[in-house]
Amino acid sequence: MEISSLRSLSSSFNRNGGRDNKDLAVPAERKAASDPVYQFEVTEDPESPYTSITPSQLREMAVESFESGEIDQETYAALADELPMQALDRQGQIIDLSEITDDTPFDFQDYYKNQLEIAMTMGDDQSAKVLKSVVAFLGI
Repeated sequence: MEISSLRSLSSSFNRNGGRDNKDLAVPAERKAASDPVYQFEVTEDPESPYTSITPSQLREMAVESFESGEIDQETYAALADELPMQALDRQGQIIDLSEITDDTPFDFQDYYKNQLEIAMTMGDDQSAKVLKSVVAFLGI
């Protein structure tokens, strides 16, 4: 029996058109009745380029860093992976990431810092290890 992580399953779902079929996944009447979903806000920080950078720009930086040996393969994979449709913030609220495209500025520092805190809280040591290296790459 093969055991896969949820991250692997969600990543393969996203690569197989998860964003294109987002409206088909949840019926409209269920969307209206579901818990409120909060939009992710981008805050510009002149000190860091990672508070307002597009996913494609982050991937380009990750490729360069991986090829130069600055980051390992797991860190590169985490940085190059597509964002999920939704994520949790520190307060446990669902944030909607479905509107984020390759050309949409996004606050990756805050996102990965939140994901690291959640992984550490849940005791997911493997994810926390990878997220720590991502956070270190982002200079947090």
